[in-house]
Amino acid sequence: MAGLLDLIDQLEPFDPEKHSAVDIGLGGKSSEVSMTANDNDGVAFNYPSVWFTRDGQPVPLPSDLARDMALSYEELTGKMFPRFGSIDEGVNAAKSRSLIGGATRGLLAK
Repeated sequence: MAGLLDLIDQLEPFDPEKHSAVDIGLGGKSSEVSMTANDNDGVAFNYPSVWFTRDGQPVPLPSDLARDMALSYEELTGKMFPRFGSIDEGVNAAKSRSLIGGATRGLLAK
């Protein structure tokens, strides 16, 4: 957990008021690359796999580390990433979010 706390102190999810979408090698500019998995209670949730340094540099994380970061971030900040009734619902929500502008339209965690 100590390693995650260090990362959370250095990284944060995309915030349109602080960060700009950047090319991370996926064929265009990205603000977040949403992943869908189950949280520790077995509930599907969406979370970013790209986090940003305080000075706006993107840091793509492997999916397992990104999931753990998201759960730790929720615990430390009280902000929650969206939950869904199933993985399919979460995947569909992530696709819809991407089509309307992704994180440039607002924060993923509230």
